[in-house]
Amino acid sequence: MNYTTTEDSEAAHLCEIYDDDGNSSYEDFIAEREYGVAHDERHYKLNKKAKVGTKIVCAGPKCNNRFVKKSYQQCFCCTRHKDQFWNRREAHFGYRKPI
Repeated sequence: MNYTTTEDSEAAHLCEIYDDDGNSSYEDFIAEREYGVAHDERHYKLNKKAKVGTKIVCAGPKCNNRFVKKSYQQCFCCTRHKDQFWNRREAHFGYRKPI
């Protein structure tokens, strides 16, 4: 099954390959990524509003690490998750959309 897409990415091609086996589809991939981005944004907004010294959940993709907020700008448990969060949003929206 071939999908006509404007996105010519490796992920799109992999989804087409998996769809031939009946495991996944491009629409499922996009829907899951959209849900993930919205979920991460919710945590990001909550973490930005939280006071220093409160326990928060990391806003990184698929990270449920709980930690104490040490500075006013901290939203992630590590820099790797910060980079993953912003890269995932950029891949989804096509640009660095402000929150």
